[in-house]
Amino acid sequence: MIKIKYIESIKGTSKENEDVVSFNDNCCWIIDGATDVFDSTSQIGITVSKYVNELSNELRLLCNNQKNLDVIMTQAVSNVTSKYLKSIDFSEEFFAKLPTFSFIICRQLGYKFEYLLLGDCYLILNGKTITDKRITEFSKNNQLKLLNSLSVNTNIDSKDRLAIFRETRLKANQSNGYPIGSMSPKSISYAKKGIIPINEVKTFMLMTDGYFNSYNSSKSLVENSRSIISNNQIDIIYGKKDDASVLEGILI
Repeated sequence: MIKIKYIESIKGTSKENEDVVSFNDNCCWIIDGATDVFDSTSQIGITVSKYVNELSNELRLLCNNQKNLDVIMTQAVSNVTSKYLKSIDFSEEFFAKLPTFSFIICRQLGYKFEYLLLGDCYLILNGKTITDKRITEFSKNNQLKLLNSLSVNTNIDSKDRLAIFRETRLKANQSNGYPIGSMSPKSISYAKKGIIPINEVKTFMLMTDGYFNSYNSSKSLVENSRSIISNNQIDIIYGKKDDASVLEGILI
């Protein structure tokens, strides 16, 4: 069984917290909603924050069975998406303009510690960091483009920033792009899986990139969270302070 030792979700400067962190019995998870760059609210009447929170609620209902984690997550996405779309027979470009998200789910089942991971969330255990690096190249390209813009101008124009983000987002789950969670249940098939014997796991941590990028392993999570909360600095490249979420668990 998983016992939660610490849990925190810190809202950034966006209108809503687009992270959600939760748990139920022998499962725990973090979902990190990607910034909405195509105004999905006007398209289907739902914000990124609402979608990931509804997804989390579905996981609470589904995760206590013994089905594979990818089956559970696929069903959760299907259940939530069906509330807003009559069909899922759309292109990846269509889904890229709707809520997208990274996630990690962990579960203790029998003598196994399992995880399912998609996008830039993080699992830290036994001094090892596990993440999905397939999105890294595209994140770095975004940073480079924005830094180039900053080298020419004192500030990055919000329209230029949005154009760069949109260009990258349209590569979501494309053959020339990166895998990420979306309102398409098919997107979950791109997730990475792992199984670790429970005798090799004592404590573990889940983090969004917003938390991981500020995390100092020499400090406690309480200290790390206080530091993130007190830091009101806006990222000059991305034009915002990111949401930051963390969960620490132990196996009992």
